[in-house]
Amino acid sequence: MNKLTRLILFIGITLIALTSSAQASFSVNWGKSLDNGLYGYQQLGAWMVSNGYSANQTAAENFAKTGYIGYSGSTADPFSWAGNQTATVRIVSEASMFQNFNILGYYSGAPGDNTQLLGGMQNGPVSFSSTDPFGFYIHTPQQNTWYSDRFANINNDPHALIYQLQPNRYLIAWEDVNLLSADRDYNDMYILVDTKDNNVVPEPMTMALFSMGSGALWFLKRRKV
Repeated sequence: MNKLTRLILFIGITLIALTSSAQASFSVNWGKSLDNGLYGYQQLGAWMVSNGYSANQTAAENFAKTGYIGYSGSTADPFSWAGNQTATVRIVSEASMFQNFNILGYYSGAPGDNTQLLGGMQNGPVSFSSTDPFGFYIHTPQQNTWYSDRFANINNDPHALIYQLQPNRYLIAWEDVNLLSADRDYNDMYILVDTKDNNVVPEPMTMALFSMGSGALWFLKRRKV
């Protein structure tokens, strides 16, 4: 096998791997909550309606079941937020027996490089900046750490469902117990994540005003000389 053939084969394998990764997807086996007997998507839909993200309960439930990132091959799985951003995080709902004990944090670069954000009865908001791509985790009193990147979890299980509610606003719905014994309602913790790009280029008018100001300062300095 000559060098050209090996190169073509390598490129082909790489493209197949990238395509498979981009088209990865997973489905959720929704369960009924031990809290109230409702399916998790029903509770999530009700939260979206009551907080103004949907005007219709049925539509909100459908979005809860099919709108999370990774549901279909058209969205990234695993998903992480791009680097060079500032994120503001707050807990907006908890319905867990661990709700006063769970720890919420973020990882930078890869799962394992963890930084705690909120713990106990803290709800935020709290902000952080990351130059590297980032995601989130929760740590429970059972000494389990569950990541928003499902491939860092036991059996690649999804413990976080990520919904993009607005261009820069995300809702993460967590299941904080091993899925083998969990009720799979994903209502143990809801967090909102608002992101801001730290690399925003000034608009042309802003640049023009800045240039005019710099020019005026230069002219005044010349006159004083």
